[in-house]
Amino acid sequence: MTSSIKDGDNKILSYHDVVLRRSDLGILRGPHYLNDRLIEFYFAHLASSSGSSGAVFLVPPSISFWLANCSDSQSLREFADPLRLPDRSLVLFTVNDNLDVDVAEGGSHWSLLVYCRETSEFVHHDSCSGINLCHAQRLFRAVSGFVGASEPPQFVEGFTPQQTNGYDCGLYVLAISEVVCNWFVAGGRGCAKRDERWFTAVDKEVDAVAHSTHYSLSLSSKAWPRILTMASSDSYPIYTESVAIKEVLIAKVRGIKQLTFTRWPAQLQLGSVLQFLL
Repeated sequence: MTSSIKDGDNKILSYHDVVLRRSDLGILRGPHYLNDRLIEFYFAHLASSSGSSGAVFLVPPSISFWLANCSDSQSLREFADPLRLPDRSLVLFTVNDNLDVDVAEGGSHWSLLVYCRETSEFVHHDSCSGINLCHAQRLFRAVSGFVGASEPPQFVEGFTPQQTNGYDCGLYVLAISEVVCNWFVAGGRGCAKRDERWFTAVDKEVDAVAHSTHYSLSLSSKAWPRILTMASSDSYPIYTESVAIKEVLIAKVRGIKQLTFTRWPAQLQLGSVLQFLL
């Protein structure tokens, strides 16, 4: 193993159960497909800031993938039971199109599958014309028997803004996940309007048309070079690097959610996000 590979694999952050390595930083430097570690990192951020006391469960991508591809029913049950799915009101799973369980971080497309206990539905959000439909249905079949629903759950294709490039699927998963979590915490549970669910909030906050403009603004911001320099420098402590990673990832998601980077301070304010890391 060369020195550069070792440097790329250095652990730079342990946040809850998530470990990020320096090689992950390269993904944040430009328009790249998000890997499962970065998605899990943001899921951990959403879980810690939702205040839902376990009612909302964001399943790590590696676990979602294993559930979808486990061929042994007994092993699947032994793996699913500790997740306490019957105790959850809302469960968010990632869907990946990787078909080879022996390939780590394989696949080329992410989508989101949301289980809502109130409506007994699994809602699939795919930002690329339903390309992950068969993979989402496989995950649905694998886990629907473990949620403890009072009536057989249904599979539904949910309203989803469409990405305009070949790499932002992961960001759409994160943006929609944030909208769904905020909807639930704000009182969305109850689903009085079954046909609406959280779709109105997704339509309002996740805008594919506006994305290209906001993303170009984020790239041209003077804050980006400062953040990326901080994140890649050995002279900064680990907690500072983790703040920088969170700033970059949140900025990307907010770009998807119609928030321009110009709303962020020109100087990186560590205190504004450090609270999420303690």
